[in-house]
Amino acid sequence: MILLDAVYINMGGGKVLLDHLMTELENTNEKVFYLLDDRVQNNHIPVKQTNKVQFIKPGIVQRACFYKNNKNSFSSILCFGNYPPLYKTSAKVFTYFHQSLFLELPEDLSLKQKLVYGLKALILKIKIQNTDYWMVQSDKIKNALAKKFKISENKILEIPFYPRLPDTKQVDKIENTYTYIGDAFVSKNHRILIEAFSEFYQKFNRGHLTLTVSNHEKEIIDLILEKQKKNIPIENIGMVDRTKISEILQSSEYVVYPSLAESFGLSIIEAIEKDCKIIGADLPYMHAACEPSLLFNPCDKKSLVDALSLSLQKDIKKSTSKIPNKILEIINLLTNHANQK
Repeated sequence: MILLDAVYINMGGGKVLLDHLMTELENTNEKVFYLLDDRVQNNHIPVKQTNKVQFIKPGIVQRACFYKNNKNSFSSILCFGNYPPLYKTSAKVFTYFHQSLFLELPEDLSLKQKLVYGLKALILKIKIQNTDYWMVQSDKIKNALAKKFKISENKILEIPFYPRLPDTKQVDKIENTYTYIGDAFVSKNHRILIEAFSEFYQKFNRGHLTLTVSNHEKEIIDLILEKQKKNIPIENIGMVDRTKISEILQSSEYVVYPSLAESFGLSIIEAIEKDCKIIGADLPYMHAACEPSLLFNPCDKKSLVDALSLSLQKDIKKSTSKIPNKILEIINLLTNHANQK
């Protein structure tokens, strides 16, 4: 039996990838046990009667108890939430690593945030021998993971995957429209985008910015409202489903991506597939994911204002993706080891 351990995955790009992975596993004839975060109890992919699902709270103790009681229950395991099993098991174990903040911390994170991510990285280091292989989305993450935790590169498999957005009605691109998909976590750098777009709009009186910030990000919501009162055309539609995201990208000319840290950048790839041009942070993750149309320094508001200003020109090159989709390779690895035992 295959175990898919996705504790800690409950929202954002990680949840999108988890849903895609579960859908593909459900299309096989393999028996699968899903260990899921209890925050997705009412929001997960339907599972066949022949497969099993267990929900636990996202804590070290709860996850440790599960592995202590199931050391020899599975033939292959995919830990999808960055951490290997907390106990050594008899299974062939793959750990999918996609948290770049465990590898390098942006300077503008608070001391508390740096301590939290430092502790999480330490926990991972302690249990690093409990996995046979690591899976990552990009060469950048592979190199950084190998260097940080002294892992042999032949134990790190570069296997990016992603689901396609739903097809929606074909519409023309609306000129001078800008979008940023994602919630306003600190590393996503929404504040500098909002301030830069406001300055750009006041200078040229052109453009419209669409954001997807959830209501619990109060500081950013308040900043958006402040700009709206000054007639800056920033629209926040909140967290929306993938069909709505597809519709937004279908009509948007540009996607602006100021994030300070990404392991993959799913929404970059999705935007390119919807023929959006990327105005991207000049950081390694961006160059690993695509050839963007325009670049800027994500720590410099003026640099972003300049990039937005250049986007008004008519001859801006299209963006191109560098990421292949290897979902079937992951499924084959899990099922091959399941059948060998």
